[in-house]
Order: sequence, then structure tokens, then C-alpha cells
Amino acid sequence: MGTPGLRHDDIVKSTLEALKARALQLRSWHHLYKWSVLGGLTGVLGGLAAVVFVWMLEAVESGVAVASATLPTPWLLPVVPALGGLAVGLLRVRFAPEAFGSPGSTDRAIDAIHDSGGRLPKRTALMTAITSAITLGTGGSAGREGPTVLIGAGVGSLTARVVTRLALPRRMRFTFTGEDVRVLAICGIAAGLGAVFRAPIGAALFAVGVLYIYGMEDDFLAPALVSSLTSFLVFSLFHGFEPMFRAPFVWNLDVFDIAVVLLIGVLSSVVGIAYIRTFYTLFERFRTWSMPAWLKPAVGGLAVGVIGLALPHALGMGHGTIQDIIDYRLGAGVLALLVVAKIVATSLTIGSGGAGGDMAPALVIGAALGGLIGAGVETLFPGAASNPALYVIAGMGAVYSSVAKVPLATAILLCESTRNYTLIVPLVIANTAASLASGNHTIYKSQHASATREQQDVLRRVPVSRICTADPVTVPAATSVIELLRLVGTTRHHGFPVLGEEGGLVGVVSWKDAQKVPHTEREATTVAEVMSTPAITVTPVDPARRALDLIEQHRIGRVVVVATGDPGTVLGVVTKEDLIKAYAGIAPSD
Repeated sequence: MGTPGLRHDDIVKSTLEALKARALQLRSWHHLYKWSVLGGLTGVLGGLAAVVFVWMLEAVESGVAVASATLPTPWLLPVVPALGGLAVGLLRVRFAPEAFGSPGSTDRAIDAIHDSGGRLPKRTALMTAITSAITLGTGGSAGREGPTVLIGAGVGSLTARVVTRLALPRRMRFTFTGEDVRVLAICGIAAGLGAVFRAPIGAALFAVGVLYIYGMEDDFLAPALVSSLTSFLVFSLFHGFEPMFRAPFVWNLDVFDIAVVLLIGVLSSVVGIAYIRTFYTLFERFRTWSMPAWLKPAVGGLAVGVIGLALPHALGMGHGTIQDIIDYRLGAGVLALLVVAKIVATSLTIGSGGAGGDMAPALVIGAALGGLIGAGVETLFPGAASNPALYVIAGMGAVYSSVAKVPLATAILLCESTRNYTLIVPLVIANTAASLASGNHTIYKSQHASATREQQDVLRRVPVSRICTADPVTVPAATSVIELLRLVGTTRHHGFPVLGEEGGLVGVVSWKDAQKVPHTEREATTVAEVMSTPAITVTPVDPARRALDLIEQHRIGRVVVVATGDPGTVLGVVTKEDLIKAYAGIAPSD
């Protein structure tokens, strides 16, 4: 009699396992469908934005070249980057004053993802494109990769607004949460960098890795790949599929080369730390300088122009200079000067308030360092170095890895940008050595320490709608304090959203606010007179982590949940107790 029962239990167990497997399969297909739509849309918009940005940059460069040719003497060339800096300063003061407080485009994008849930002002992409095109087109020492990272993040944020406005989740039957806004910003970073660097795989790894000193958000790698591949294809339709740099040699396993690239990695960490310190020293000097903010980029541009008179290779993005170094067209003396000059020129350009990125300058610095070491190796060990150009590319990857903490992404970016995948082993060795040797030094101050630690935080994966107390008790603003205290006694709640005459949220009041009113005045005093304004709010799609951050930041007991797009409509409240329950696993993540 026992055997049939056991068989029945086995059948039930097998059926449940099959249903669970089917549910996981359907969830995977739903995830693929959702991010094919959202990631693809971000990739298309990001690719088009990159096309427009590069077109603007080329237009400015052409205009500046014509204007520079009319100068009566080359000694006036420093005026060109100074005027470019002046234009950028005036534009930023008028339209994007927040840009002066950030040390670079990539750092602003990282900060937005960590602290603003991927949300950026609507003007971010356009203003970044215009100011960066002016800075780079007039000879500022910076790169176009950083601006496209911020432009891409802005496009991702804009995509989230479009998706919400058009009600695509409802129309296309998928969910869309506050965490998805953050993922779209990451997808935008991958789209921007994948387009201009012509490196979709490395760009996706960069987007999920540059947020942290250690680790990466690998959960979002697939959406980032969809965006970067789409953007790469869109951009290449306009600008072709040619690699950024030419490195046609084939590298075979060579112990001597591995020893040299390991040395390059260690020395690159020293140069990278010097780059970071110089960068932030000048950034702080300009920030605290008692001079109008709009004038500072002009002063920085003038100083960069003076450096350019002595060493023209220090100006601009430096892509042509990198190719010259790969081809060994520059001597050791010029390379040594270029390492120092590029560090100072870039720090002056970006530190003074100019617009641009720090990746291309780091690649130039690394190329010059690698070329210098390569020249020394050829002198000391003639015939031993089979591919001196390898040392140049290893230096490029190592210096940037030492300042950005993305060794694997940088290795793949350079392999894709040269279309030379035989470089992967020496690049990973050099990049890893540089990243480890430089410790926690990073040029991106908005980077968080560890991805693993943050991914373990359940509150980042639980939306507010899952933990909030819905339909909370509210009080009209005209309620007396004595009535409020009675309400506290009957409901055992310590705080309430306050509604105005039209039924919209106007503030929050707690029993502590009421207790401050003298006993003799509680009958005549209304809630409107003691409530806290403005109310601290979240939306249902925000991650619960945002609610906790706001509660800790403002030292309050609760935040009010309001409707997305309608901050006057109260949907619920989130208290510390709700957050504790989420941490305890009562509100499990998806």
C-alpha cells in the first residue's frame, strides 16, 4: 500500500519541478523580450546621438582650422582654445551650472546612476554635446569618449521618460520599475562608448564595470550588450566599420614580451597616480579660485594653448598622435615630454571647467609611456623585442586601467578598436598589474567600492510598491493639534501625510511636531502650522533603497509614496518598520 503513495508523491514533486522550470523559462523569455525592446531603443537613440555629436565636433574642427589659417602669426594660436573655453564657460553658466561641480563627463554619469537612479536633466545630452564639441574642436586636451558616456546616460534617462510617456510597458506587456531607469542609463553608457570607440563588447563591460572600483553589475551585462551592439551598427552605417587604430601585427606567446608588459603595468600605475593627483590638484585650485566661473575655462584654455606652442601633440583628442606612436614616428625625447605635457594639459582643460573626457588623454599618456619603454627595451635588448608596437598598446590599456579600474573592459576595448584580438593576453596582464598596483586610486570619485557588497542589498532590488503601507491615514491641514494627538492614540501611527484643501499632499506631520505645541494652544493650532514641508516622497517604482536613503538623510521616520507623475496624490507610506521587514525577507525580490 505504501508504494502507490510514494509514486503519487514523486508525481506531484516532478510536476511541481516541471512547473517551476517552465516559470523560469517564461521569465527568461520575458526578460529577453523586455530588454530587446528597451535596450534596442536606447541603442538606436544612443547611436544617433553619437552620430550628431561627431558631426558637431567635425564641424567645429573644420571651422577652427579655417579660422586658424587666417591668424597673422602662429603665436596667436593659444587664443583659439581660450576662446573655446570662454564659449563653454558662458554656456555652462547659463544652461548647465551643475557641470562646474563635477570633474568630468564620465564621473557625472556614474554619479547619476548611483545617486539619482539614472535620472539626468533633459538638457544633459544636448549641452554635453555642444560644450564638448567646442572644447575639443578648439584644441582642448580631452577626449570624445567621456562626453559620449554622459550623452549616452542622458539618452538612457530620456528613453525612460519616453517609455513612461508612451505607456509602452502597458502596451507591450512588460513591467517597468525605478531600477529599470537605472539600467537604461547603464545601457546608454554602453551605447555611447560602443559607437564612438567601435567596440560594442568592451563598451558593455565598461558600462557595468566603471561604476565600481572592484567588481561589476553583471546582472545588467545582457541589456548593455543589446544597446552597445545596436548603437555600434547605427553609428557604423554613417562612419563605416573601420577600426580606430591600425595594429596589423600578430602577437604570439613570448616570455620576454610578457615580462616587458608586466613592467609597463607597474610603471603605468605610478604614472596613473601622478595623473590623478595632478588632475584633482588643478581641479580644486580652479574650483576655489575667486574668479567668475565662466572665465575659468578660458584661462585653462589659454594655458593649454601655450603648452601646444611647445608641443602640438599635447592638444586635442590625440587619436592621430596615438597612431604615430604605434607606428614609431615619434622619438623618445618627444614621448617623455608628451607624458608630462598631456597630464598637465588635460588637467588644465577639464579642471578649469572645459568639457571633455579623460579616457583619450589617458590612452595618449599610456601610448607615450609604452613607446618610451619600448624604445628603451630595443636599445638595451636589440632583437629581443619582436613587436615594439605591442608595448605602446599595452601602455594605453595599463594607464587607463590604473585610473579607471576597468582592466578587462579596457583590454577588450583596445582589441576591438584595433581589430587585433591576439593582444588580449598581454593587455590583460598589463591592465591587471596596473589596476592592482595603483590600489584604490581612481580618477572617478563617484565610483563605489564594491559591486558585490551592493548587489547583496535586497533593498536595491525591491520596489517601493512591494513594501509600502497602502491607503494610509491622512489628515487635513485644517485639523487641530489636539485632534491629531487623539488620532495618534486611536491609530497608533506616529506620523501622517497632510492634505490641502484640494486633496493634494502639502506636508507631513508627526506626533513629535504636535508635542512641541504648548497644552493651552493645541486646540487653536492647526496641523498646517506645525507640519514639515515639503514632504519627502518616493514613487511606487523607486527601489526601497531610495526610501531608506531619504529616511537616513533627513532623519525622519517615514517617506510618503506618491503617484508617478502626480506628486500630489498619496498612495502610501514607507516606514522604518517596512524596510526592516524587507531586509528580513518578508518582501522578497523578483
